[in-house]
Amino acid sequence: MYIITGNNHKLEEYRNFFPDISSKQLDMPEIQSLDELVIQDFKIAEAKKHISQDFIVDDVAFYLDCLDGLPGPFIKWFNQTIKPIGLYQLAEQKGNFKASARCVVSYVDKSGLITHFQSNIPGRVVSPVSSVGFGFDTIFIPEGMCKTYSEMSVSEKNLCSHRGVAMQKLATALSQKL
Repeated sequence: MYIITGNNHKLEEYRNFFPDISSKQLDMPEIQSLDELVIQDFKIAEAKKHISQDFIVDDVAFYLDCLDGLPGPFIKWFNQTIKPIGLYQLAEQKGNFKASARCVVSYVDKSGLITHFQSNIPGRVVSPVSSVGFGFDTIFIPEGMCKTYSEMSVSEKNLCSHRGVAMQKLATALSQKL
């Protein structure tokens, strides 16, 4: 089974659930949409052109209440431009720190059957507390927790993170299938 990614941090997270998973980096265009499933369907169609085995694609979105849901699926571009500190500063300026992290993990088996596994983790943004982690890990604290993703151990993060929850759903489905 493959995870379609060139992101080594993402691959490491997947290997905690699927130790034998391999990554495959494909040069695919990234479409822009506010709907994560539209993005996923495009990624899947592109990956199917190159892979005839089971594979996984995922997409992450990060929603700030103070920006009426932005950056959403555009989080990659916000992280590259204003960085997590800029996201925190926007929330601070607006006086609203509520946020949510979402992930859609899509599993495609070799017959082409597609199954989506979604998660939505509410929480809040805080001033960056470390430089460890990737994406918005340094500024996001899930609801009911007192640490950012970047302050958590891998096992702690996998229990409550947007990707970890979606991967657990996939792992459960695959184990029931066998």
